[in-house]
Amino acid sequence: MGLKKSSKKGRKFLLLILTIAILFYLFGGRFGLISLIKLKREENRLSVRLTRLKAEKIIMENTIYRIKNDPNYVEKLAREKLGMIKRGEKIIFIKEK
Repeated sequence: MGLKKSSKKGRKFLLLILTIAILFYLFGGRFGLISLIKLKREENRLSVRLTRLKAEKIIMENTIYRIKNDPNYVEKLAREKLGMIKRGEKIIFIKEK
């Protein structure tokens, strides 16, 4: 009878150690399941940001190309952003009611 009790205690102890190890794997440490889920979310967020930044870069490169090679675009920007006009042109302001 003493051997069976000792054997049952050993199994319970082993089960307890195994349960603690599984819980540590799931919740603890840098490589725990929760940490990996958080890292995956961060990776997805950064991937979306990278895609947006790549799109912005393409737009900026296109704008730079147009500024360097399209005099009409430069004139348009000068008129819109700087309020410049050609000689002989007049600015007409319209009051809103």
